[in-house]
Amino acid sequence: MTEQTYEDATTTRIINFTDAIVAIAATLLILEPIDAAAQAGDQQPLLNLLASTSEQLLAFAVSFVVIGHFWLLHRRLFKSVRVITQPLYWFNLLWLFSIVFLPYPTAVLSGRTDDPPSCALYIGTMTVTSLAALALKVLVARAKAEEGDPEYSAHLGASVAAVAALCAATALALFVPWVQLWGLLLLLPTVWFGRRKGKGAPRVPGAVVGQRIEA
Repeated sequence: MTEQTYEDATTTRIINFTDAIVAIAATLLILEPIDAAAQAGDQQPLLNLLASTSEQLLAFAVSFVVIGHFWLLHRRLFKSVRVITQPLYWFNLLWLFSIVFLPYPTAVLSGRTDDPPSCALYIGTMTVTSLAALALKVLVARAKAEEGDPEYSAHLGASVAAVAALCAATALALFVPWVQLWGLLLLLPTVWFGRRKGKGAPRVPGAVVGQRIEA
């Protein structure tokens, strides 16, 4: 087996593993609305049932979009990965951990949007995902020959800004009760910044840092 085939096989396994776990995590989100509907009983009219489970359904929809967004960014980034290294593997595992954990704060948040710790837990989980994604982006771009590439720098800056915004939103949710989830609006300037400075993920060779993972 050639080195290139070895690398491609390892990368494919990691990507497939990641996709499968993300799909399971997204599916688990629906369990909370299903459980709420079951507890509401089968005698309620449909509109009343939807109204009584509206908070669970809204939390499901929001978290489904959040997971989908994180997955799309991850998929775009890993298109340029040819070698899976130990650091890349472990930060990808941290990213997956936060994705799998998200259904829990989603369930906690249902009916508790006015509870500061619940809001902070939800946003904090997103912060961990973004931190892991930022580390992955740095590792993937590390093998780039020319530093300070405008496209790469812009997207790295946008990722750092997003992490900072999420950290601030977590703190606001915890210590300024009336803010609740509205602190997530701090992400809007980072989206504008990323689109203004460049489009698409940086196309760079896969990072070859540390020990490679066995296929």
